[in-house]
Amino acid sequence: MTTWIALLPGLFSAIIAVMRTPERAFLLVYIPVLLLLPQIYGTEAQPLPSITFSQSAIIPIFVVCIFNRFLGWKISLADFGVMAYIGSCTYSEMINSSTGQGLKLLADMLSNIAAPYALGKALIVQHGNTVPLARRMVFLIFVVIILSFYEMRMTLNPFVYLPGLFFPNQGADWPTLYRNGMVRIGGPFVQPILFGMGIATTILLNFWLQKNKLWQPNFKLLPRLPLEKGTIIACFLVFGLLMTHSRAPIVSCFLGYLLVGVGVSNQRMTSFYIRFIAVTALLIMIWQLWGTYTQINQWSAQSEEEFNAAYRGEIVRKYWDVVLQKPIWGW
Repeated sequence: MTTWIALLPGLFSAIIAVMRTPERAFLLVYIPVLLLLPQIYGTEAQPLPSITFSQSAIIPIFVVCIFNRFLGWKISLADFGVMAYIGSCTYSEMINSSTGQGLKLLADMLSNIAAPYALGKALIVQHGNTVPLARRMVFLIFVVIILSFYEMRMTLNPFVYLPGLFFPNQGADWPTLYRNGMVRIGGPFVQPILFGMGIATTILLNFWLQKNKLWQPNFKLLPRLPLEKGTIIACFLVFGLLMTHSRAPIVSCFLGYLLVGVGVSNQRMTSFYIRFIAVTALLIMIWQLWGTYTQINQWSAQSEEEFNAAYRGEIVRKYWDVVLQKPIWGW
């Protein structure tokens, strides 16, 4: 079965984790696999659960770390937050569908949320690898955006199409999306909104790297350019975010950029108050705009944007009472 190719990252991460270190396996295998390969594909071996590229890559690293990296674990409030989130989602799934579906969700969340969180804390934070991790994430998304020019021009996502050759029964439900007549790039994240969230995160990471002068001035394999490496990367990241045509990630990135600037200000409290007032005013404006925008009847909308906004507003109004029937554990 060609779908077994999804297990190759696990083989590579296991070799590096055992022969070198789990830290190197996390940075050299898991992070590139997570950010460069689509997670919509996985193994097909019923009744075993499907294993995606990123799950395959992280499981061997986690197993190796059980014996030598979690001994000095320092419990924090975030630990309880992660466990509470996983527990509540699993319980909600069990009471609303079946125990089997709940256990399947639990397995997915342990490998996609708990394991990356635990390894990020044990291998990155506690061992001072935050700068290498930030650099790698930013640079990989930078490369992805460059490759996404093909998707913009040819209306075909290579990150979905090429791996899809090995998964013939998967991925057919992910067509190219458009807005205002332009392609919404999805990259390896497939969905433009998710891709926008990933790009927005790396924009803020790149801002931190630039402000702390943690980038080399130039690219190693390129001649000296008029702009510094971090500035060039920032321009491509912003362009990529705009090409997702995803409003929420764009607005969220702007708000995050305002607040992150507090950390690099010489007068942090003054900067915080000014930025807090600016963010609050902007949120009020967005809320008012959303309220008037979604009051439009979807059948009298003049554009696709108006139709989508009106449709979503109608969903909120129509199903709010239904949602409140199970406000804690959901459906």
